[in-house]
Order: sequence, then C-alpha cells, then structure tokens
Amino acid sequence: GVSAPVWKKLSTKELGVRTSMIAKPTRVVLNQLRKK
Repeated sequence: GVSAPVWKKLSTKELGVRTSMIAKPTRVVLNQLRKK
C-alpha cells in the first residue's frame, strides 16, 4: 500500500513537469503566430 501513494506523487510531479515543458513551447509558438 505504501508504493501506491509514492507512485501517485511521482506521477503527478512528472506530469506537472511534462505539462509545463509542453505548455511553454506551445505558448511561444502561439505568440509567434499571433505576431505574424
């Protein structure tokens, strides 16, 4: 039962980092497209 919560915490952290890494480039691309 201990491995479950730990895995969830790690997964949430990884997902958060992945989403942030993906969100930043997409925002930059959208900004560039808007400028054009």
